[in-house]
Amino acid sequence: MVKQSTQLKELKTQTQQPQFKELEIEVERQISAIKVVRDVEIERLLMELRLVPSCFSEEQLRKPMLQVFEETLPNPSIVKDEGNGKFDVK
Repeated sequence: MVKQSTQLKELKTQTQQPQFKELEIEVERQISAIKVVRDVEIERLLMELRLVPSCFSEEQLRKPMLQVFEETLPNPSIVKDEGNGKFDVK
């Protein structure tokens, strides 16, 4: 009886291992996909940051940004996002 119980446990373990291996492979695939998307998004943001100065004239780049916004936008307002603590110009 004990031998039969041990064999049954081994059989269950053998059938569960491929399921766990498949799950592990799928999780690793998803992790890799997330990392690729993250890396692409970082590169896109870095490129946009490098391009920001080209949107402004030399004179505007020498002034404080708030002054540039006040001169170029109709009614700018600076609002602090309480969720992340960053400021938005609206």
